[in-house]
Amino acid sequence: MMRRQRRGRIITIGSLAGLIGVPFQSYYAASKHALEGRMLPIYCTQKSVTYGLM
Repeated sequence: MMRRQRRGRIITIGSLAGLIGVPFQSYYAASKHALEGRMLPIYCTQKSVTYGLM
């Protein structure tokens, strides 16, 4: 739908744990880091898509 409209909005819910490791929370931190890592290329290449990381 966003491609057809040539614009859109993607909102992801992140955490500071994605940037700074927290003891005994490695799976949680890894999943948040992966989420941020996946969304960054989309933000850099798709200027018509609004990107927000909360």
